[in-house]
Amino acid sequence: MSSEYLDYWGLKREPFHLAPDEEMMYLGGQYYECFERLLYAVNTNKGGALVVSEEAGLGKTTILLKLISELRAEYGDQLRCAMIDHPTLTVSQMVASIHAGLTNTRPDDDKFRNLLAIKEALVGLKRSGGRALIIVDEGQLLCDRKDVLQELRILLNLTYSKEYLLTVILSGQRPLWNTVKGIPEFWQRLPVKYYLIPLTFEETKALIECRLSKSGLDDERDIFTAEAFEIIHRFSKGLPRTVVALTDLALLVGFSYQATKIGFKEISKAINAMSGKGDGDSLPYVAEKVAAAPPDEAEPSFLKGIIRRIRG
Repeated sequence: MSSEYLDYWGLKREPFHLAPDEEMMYLGGQYYECFERLLYAVNTNKGGALVVSEEAGLGKTTILLKLISELRAEYGDQLRCAMIDHPTLTVSQMVASIHAGLTNTRPDDDKFRNLLAIKEALVGLKRSGGRALIIVDEGQLLCDRKDVLQELRILLNLTYSKEYLLTVILSGQRPLWNTVKGIPEFWQRLPVKYYLIPLTFEETKALIECRLSKSGLDDERDIFTAEAFEIIHRFSKGLPRTVVALTDLALLVGFSYQATKIGFKEISKAINAMSGKGDGDSLPYVAEKVAAAPPDEAEPSFLKGIIRRIRG
């Protein structure tokens, strides 16, 4: 992103990048509680954990990346992690991916030999005081793959000196919760569970302010008006991914019109741009105040050109 844009708002780095970024994570409210439960599950060898969100875009992946970062800072090279973020694999492919992540070696073509190597590596790690994780993201893709889920459950049976050798974390959207609950022998092996829901208004506001602060904004400066926060929350329905995308675009709009703050006008234009609407079209989130909004100083094509120029 253009340094001109960042300088205008007094920022040192991009605050609202859509890709998961654990360094920019808002670790408050339900996210703090979820993160602490996952950390507890790993550090106390509880065996397994389940993280499910009501909707897509609620920040599950970011929490997982934050967890890995925190554990790596604590355990260093003694942390082994197999991150499966596209779990549409066969059982043998899943075992091979886990083998690669936990042993840092090339997997064998034979599933049984891979399992033996995994067990050997985990025992050595346990003796040296390390930790091992298997993280499966987008786990809702496994709802029709009971064979893969059963393989993960069996891996949880690996123990040494009466302790689990690894922690399995399943993460996904709403269907995953009922699917795993329908496998009692697996559900019982996941003692730590957390269900993420859309953000409250207070959490939406805190997320935006947290990211701006982490990006270098002066604590004494307010960029968004109270009205802007309200409209962002209503439009996003509390989904962080939408909050981030809309807030990012609103800052671009504000920069293009040289606004001193982001208010009703800037948010309205950003919503119209996100929704594929023209500046004259109304939306339910802003329609009640359209009549009071000031007239446009420029054609929509000007805004689009500015956004294209800044974003490259």
